[in-house]
Amino acid sequence: MAATVTPTKVAVNLKLDAGTTASGDVKTVNVGLGKLSVQSFNADKALAIANLIEPCLSKSIYILEKVETSRIDEE
Repeated sequence: MAATVTPTKVAVNLKLDAGTTASGDVKTVNVGLGKLSVQSFNADKALAIANLIEPCLSKSIYILEKVETSRIDEE
């Protein structure tokens, strides 16, 4: 039995630097970029948008995170 995977949703989260814990780990706060097209998602454009809006944020961007959701069906 084979399975097919169909992407259904793509999101990008900006993980903002919210300081450090007592043990030295980085604390983050998530800010989402909003609804993105599964078919036309482009990582370069997502990075460019993040770089453009960073000066408007009160915290600096620690990391960008792409989150994909897919449906798995039998063929």
